[in-house]
Amino acid sequence: MSEPKLPPLPTDAFDGDKQNTEIKFQRCKHKNATFTGSEIRCSCGAAWTGPDLHKLYKLLIS
Repeated sequence: MSEPKLPPLPTDAFDGDKQNTEIKFQRCKHKNATFTGSEIRCSCGAAWTGPDLHKLYKLLIS
């Protein structure tokens, strides 16, 4: 004999506390990028290293 199946649980049966938060990201255009040693750094925290940095720098500030 097979055991009887239980009815399905509602989707929130295991959730104790529910909170919604909307996260908005504002993309940085990296217009404040500067050369620092052998890398390019932006005030947003992004940094780049490698060959042809001068080409990337021209693209960022234009």
